[in-house]
Amino acid sequence: MLRQGFVAWLGLSSAVLLALLLLGMTGAGAILASFLGPFVVALFMLAGDASRRAERFSFLVLPGQLRPTVSPLFQVGLVNALATLAASQLILVMAGSDLETILTLVDAAGTTGGSANPEVLNQHLERVMPALWTALLIVLPVSMASWFAPALILFDAFSAGRALWWSLWTVLTNVVPMLLFALLLGGGWLLALIIPYGIGFMLFLPLLMAATYVGYRSIFHSDEASSDK
Repeated sequence: MLRQGFVAWLGLSSAVLLALLLLGMTGAGAILASFLGPFVVALFMLAGDASRRAERFSFLVLPGQLRPTVSPLFQVGLVNALATLAASQLILVMAGSDLETILTLVDAAGTTGGSANPEVLNQHLERVMPALWTALLIVLPVSMASWFAPALILFDAFSAGRALWWSLWTVLTNVVPMLLFALLLGGGWLLALIIPYGIGFMLFLPLLMAATYVGYRSIFHSDEASSDK
């Protein structure tokens, strides 16, 4: 799939990387990134669909194809942003001071060339971990609900609510395959982080999005997917 329009796939990944870098300069980078996430996924789904049909495409032209679905994608992005905001505020309320102390200790140790006191770090980490786990309980279901939602909105004309529900239901009813995919995803991200200058990110993101598109086709359009092979 990636061989069809490989340059366009890389161009789209490069644009996403640049956008993330720019968002990182703002004070609300994570919230804005989570809001824009469905639009980015939708662009890659369009690229995947064009590749499947062996059609030429350009990442500069793809955004124009999102116009009919801007409203439901906006709603999905809003759900993502609210979940990210809620999770971040919960962490600040439950363990903000401890998290700040950990960052200060680590930064001071790096500046002086020494090491932070492990006992002190462990004490603060014990208070931070419950907040992180609680935040995960907020973000994880929303992430599952958003996974296939852009594709369902684009290709099946689902409303935002229906797309979120069916994506969540699909992930929950395919737990084992999704867990295996999550493990591969985690390993891929680790490898991507090792490769410097954002090159790993630009190479891994198209693979992730292509796999997501293939998963969408195999689950929601299994008969058509079989005939495509």
